[in-house]
Amino acid sequence: MTVLDGINVETFGTGPRRAVALHCALGRAATWSALSRHLEEVTITAPDWPSHGKSVPWTRNDLMLESAINIAAECIGGEPVDLVGHSYGALVALHLATERPELVKSLTLIEPIFLVACAHDAPEVLDTYLADMLPHFESLMAGDTETAAKEFIGMWGGGASWEHIPEPVRAGLVAQIPVITACRPGDYNSAKDEEALARLGRLTMPVLLVHGDRTVEIIKVIMQSLERRLPQSESAVIEKAGHMVANTHAKDIAEILTRFWTEQENRLVSPLC
Repeated sequence: MTVLDGINVETFGTGPRRAVALHCALGRAATWSALSRHLEEVTITAPDWPSHGKSVPWTRNDLMLESAINIAAECIGGEPVDLVGHSYGALVALHLATERPELVKSLTLIEPIFLVACAHDAPEVLDTYLADMLPHFESLMAGDTETAAKEFIGMWGGGASWEHIPEPVRAGLVAQIPVITACRPGDYNSAKDEEALARLGRLTMPVLLVHGDRTVEIIKVIMQSLERRLPQSESAVIEKAGHMVANTHAKDIAEILTRFWTEQENRLVSPLC
C-alpha cells in the first residue's frame, strides 16, 4: 500500500519536461489541463487531493497537509521536477520544497495561503482576515454547509458570484465544503509552518511567485513576505485577475512559466565569465 492508493493522478501533455502541479482546496487536478494546452514540450502530472476530483474521501480528523506533501513527493518520483502549486497546492509545494529540496528543480507558487508569513510581517492583516473568515468556520461547525460554502467562495472564489455559479456546481461545493476543515493551512503559528518559514532562506532552486492584482489583501502581504525571504525569486502580477488566477488566466500563467523556465535553462548553459 502506498500514499497513492485511492488517489487519482492525471497526466496532461507528452513533452520531455516534467512538471508536477498541485491544485487548490475544493479544486481538482483536471483544471491543469487548460494550462497544459498552452505549454509545449511539457508533461504535467497532477494529483487530486483526497475528497477532491476522483480521489477517495478524506476520513481522518486531522489536517491533510502531511498526506498531501507525501502524495506530491510520490508523484515526483526520484528525479527533480518543476513544481507548481496554486493556493492550498502552493502551500503544499512550499512545504515540500523546504523539506525535500532535492526533488524540486524549480518552484512556482501561485497565491500560496501561507498564513505564518503574514503573522510575522503584518499581524494586523492576519487579524482582519481571521475575523472575515470567522462566519465561514462558524457556519461549518454548525453544519450549515450551504452558508459555509457561500462564504468561502465569497472570500476565495476570485470574484465569482455564488448566485451566478451553476446549480450543479454549487451543490458540489456544498457537499465538499467540510473537507476545508482538513485543508486549512493549519494554525498560523504551528511548529510545522514556523519550520518552513525558517527554512526559506536555505532554498537555492529558482522560485517564481505569481498572484493576481485583484486578489485578497492577505495574499498580497504573503507574496511580499516571500519575496523578501527568497532573494532568488522572481515575481509576476497578472492584471485583472483574482485568487483563482491559475484557472481563469491559464494562458498568462503558461507564458510566464515558459519565460521563467527558459531563462533558467539559459543560465545553466551560459558559459562562465
